[in-house]
Amino acid sequence: MTSKGSVTWTKENLQMLLAKLKASIPEAERCFVYSKAQKSVDWNKVAFPPFSPAECEEKWKQILQKMRKIRSLTELITEAEDVISNPNQNKKIHPELPKKPSPPNALYFEENFTRIQEQHPEMSAPLLFTFTTKMYKGLSEEEKAPYVEKFNLANKEYKKKMLAFRLRYDKLSSRDLKNYQNSDTSDEGEDADFLPHKPPRNSYNLFCKEQKGIMKGSSKRSCMAQWAQLWGKLDPSVKREYNTRCSAMRLEYAKKMKSYAKIRKRTSAFIPGEPKMPPQSSNMIFYHNQMALLKDQIPDRRQRLAKASRMFKKLSTKEKEHYKEIMHDSMKKYWRDLQKWFDMLSTAQQQEYLKQHPNKCPHLTQKLFDAEDLHHLPSDSEDEDIEDSSSDEEDNMEWNEDGNEEEEEEENITFVID
Repeated sequence: MTSKGSVTWTKENLQMLLAKLKASIPEAERCFVYSKAQKSVDWNKVAFPPFSPAECEEKWKQILQKMRKIRSLTELITEAEDVISNPNQNKKIHPELPKKPSPPNALYFEENFTRIQEQHPEMSAPLLFTFTTKMYKGLSEEEKAPYVEKFNLANKEYKKKMLAFRLRYDKLSSRDLKNYQNSDTSDEGEDADFLPHKPPRNSYNLFCKEQKGIMKGSSKRSCMAQWAQLWGKLDPSVKREYNTRCSAMRLEYAKKMKSYAKIRKRTSAFIPGEPKMPPQSSNMIFYHNQMALLKDQIPDRRQRLAKASRMFKKLSTKEKEHYKEIMHDSMKKYWRDLQKWFDMLSTAQQQEYLKQHPNKCPHLTQKLFDAEDLHHLPSDSEDEDIEDSSSDEEDNMEWNEDGNEEEEEEENITFVID
């Protein structure tokens, strides 16, 4: 950054300019709009060596050109200070971030916009979009099919690109991998190129996959019926062999997935008898109860959850406090039961459990470690094992499906100092 006299404007110079400019604003004018307040700025008082008053004023005008101005002068200066101190805070989203595909109705709009605009030149763009959306809704399922298929293909490609993007920039979490593992991607090569091939879920699936290569030409339904009959007639020793092979494949898959996400592998075996953690909020307690009560009335899980959510919002403050008390009582009982169970473990099991659940250390009475030892325990915030075992929270809230896909939001760009 240089002024007209070719003197470099450093970050410190810019911060000094903004500080002196802010200090020069009279108290009575601090809430004036910038256009009015800056007219009374005395640039002789703002200027500092090696810059003249004119150079300081010119530099401020350059900064001002790159900022939105529907604010007071004080607010503009504060934002400029923040951006100079932390230039990355207002950056655009990453340029390589994959773009979400357009939904089917938007694809229909893009394809037919020109034709409909010619037919209705009097309509504005928003009205055209509304009109086209209604047209799309009026289409038959057969007419919608090409757009839906196009969207599904684009969406599948988008998810693969997002996994690749997060992997490339070290933003791939255990949740991403679990979603990938639990997804409906086929075992026949639809996996992302950079991820290991997904193995069959169990020994029966492995058997069916092998049979699929043998039985060709038959319908899927008839094949599945034949596979079920063949599997039922297999000798137990053969089934055990399939089970062993499947376990080995899944173990190898888990190791490879761990290397991609840098997930800390939990090597200890599951310790039976551990109490299950209850829901940790009052609304979750309410949802849990209502999901069970509404199961027969509303079979669809998502609709049932939406109904429970609406019901909770209508509760009075007193009723919500009641559920909060239930939640606190449940958690107290959980910690008491966990302590009893923990006391029954061997020393080695206690050590291993605390290593895997350091967040529970403050709640458990134990005399195994000095305080210094606990500092070396890994954080529970680290990524979890990617095997099929579910967490307490997942078990308690099995109806809470994957509805929270992360979305990157594009922030407003105020200005960037060149």
